[in-house]
Amino acid sequence: MTEAKLKDGVHLQARRGANEVEFESWLESQPNRMALKERILAIRNEKIGDIIVENPDVIEKRFSSMFNKLKPRHMRDIGHLMKLIKAIALLNVWFRRQEDGSLVASQEDIDQAFELWGKVIESQEMNVPPIVMGFYKNYILPAYVEKSNDYDFASDMSMGLIGLSNRELSAYFLRVEETTLNDDIYASKYCLNWKTVE
Repeated sequence: MTEAKLKDGVHLQARRGANEVEFESWLESQPNRMALKERILAIRNEKIGDIIVENPDVIEKRFSSMFNKLKPRHMRDIGHLMKLIKAIALLNVWFRRQEDGSLVASQEDIDQAFELWGKVIESQEMNVPPIVMGFYKNYILPAYVEKSNDYDFASDMSMGLIGLSNRELSAYFLRVEETTLNDDIYASKYCLNWKTVE
């Protein structure tokens, strides 16, 4: 949810709303979209049954090293990671086919999957959507640190007697983003209860 993505979204919705037939025609004529559709159809036509991921022990160790202690949810997460490796290999099906006809994921596929996984692992561990984690890091945490560095509040905050109020968070957001904090978007929509001690 960056400003650039929001601007692009508004732009596309305006174009679609102005003339839907013209917009669909324009959309279908975009070279990158056409290439992606052709690639997906070509992959489907390959009729791939399974993709082999060699050295699962190495992947398991690399995955386990990302955590201090394994949790039950990690059994599901390793499955998702393995599927991600296979999906990346599938996108490169013509370069992963072996002489015997099998399809084998490369080390590059594995590294790319771990790189992608690394971008969501923190929010996965906290069991919150990435956007909520981003809101916490970009607004709540800096606002809290700023208040805790204020001499008037530092002592009480260090003892946990006071926290960050809704008003203070809203004021911080307004100062940083030059717009008001919308409770419906940032709290309700993402199930984020950022209400803190007044």
